[in-house]
Amino acid sequence: MRNIPNWIQRAIGIFVLLFIFLILGDDNLLGYTGFEWQYDKERYIKTTVVLALIALTVGWLRRK
Repeated sequence: MRNIPNWIQRAIGIFVLLFIFLILGDDNLLGYTGFEWQYDKERYIKTTVVLALIALTVGWLRRK
């Protein structure tokens, strides 16, 4: 991660936050843009766990 410029790291972080809020949010903001999204609790939990593991891994790699 040290070779990646800071602006790319920030862009990835912003994209992940937008993904969480737009797709996984309870308000389902993507519903207003024409995408069909059925609320699936199991998928929500799995996706949240995967994103948390990715965030922890990236944080661990940046500390090394």
